[in-house]
Amino acid sequence: MSRLTLIISVIGLACLSPTPGSAQQHPGSLELGPFQYRMHIDEVRNSGFRVIHDEPEEDGTFIVGLVLNEDDGTFAVIQFPPQLMPYAQSIQITGSDQDLPLFDGIRLGMSQQDLLETLGAPSDSTVFAEEDITLFQYDQGNYSVEVHGEHGLRSIMILGDGSILRHIGFSDNWLNYEPMQMAYVIEMYAPPADRRPFLLMNSSPFRPRVVFTGRSRPTLSTSKSLFQKYLQARKRDADIAEAYAIEIEVSDNGTSYWLMMDGSMLPDLVSATENGARPVDLFAILIGFDKDGPVLISNEFVTF
Repeated sequence: MSRLTLIISVIGLACLSPTPGSAQQHPGSLELGPFQYRMHIDEVRNSGFRVIHDEPEEDGTFIVGLVLNEDDGTFAVIQFPPQLMPYAQSIQITGSDQDLPLFDGIRLGMSQQDLLETLGAPSDSTVFAEEDITLFQYDQGNYSVEVHGEHGLRSIMILGDGSILRHIGFSDNWLNYEPMQMAYVIEMYAPPADRRPFLLMNSSPFRPRVVFTGRSRPTLSTSKSLFQKYLQARKRDADIAEAYAIEIEVSDNGTSYWLMMDGSMLPDLVSATENGARPVDLFAILIGFDKDGPVLISNEFVTF
């Protein structure tokens, strides 16, 4: 696929039919109200809304709660799991502020009929009769909504972005790259120092959100050698390593890492990140460890 800058804009899809069964099917949204998926936790804390909760759960997930409208009792809950810190994984807005735009014309208080005409038929629905609430889930999107009887849309959540990647042209193979921090993956697979160099054959591909420092260098001979052994072990042409002629430096949660990359990708990376001014998701694989530390490659990137 093209390595042009992949800046996502999926709001603004028109409703093409008045009936829920044939309404426009939305691929998803990265935005919900004033917040955005993968938003930095400091941006959330400094967004201007009153923070009423900012604590980690037992599993290390930070949950930030904010009051969006005191009068209407509208608030947001944003989650930051440890393997993605400090970037948001899910955003939920609940309340009755009908003046708050969510995405694509959807607003709190919207009737069930109008909501389904806009979003299309859900993948699944669950009725909670005692509370007069219906939960609609959209697998083809990345959201779920709660409708509260005659009060209409009461709550909406966006979670993850697999459907977004598919919508902009990534094949399902790219969805195997799970969003995770560099340190989380490296710690998971790191061997003792006396067992290095160490070749990994079954490490999971992952997608860390990082900051490109703007620095690059020719690939180190030790990294190239390990990559060639990795390719040979997987019965791939070892000459593939020749294209990975550069290493880029990135910062993930304050720690610096170097990754091998196809040299032809560097101009697009510089442009997409404004030379490091914007964070970027790397499609990365940890292939092993040499005496100096982890050896990683990046096969692609996406910015949003």
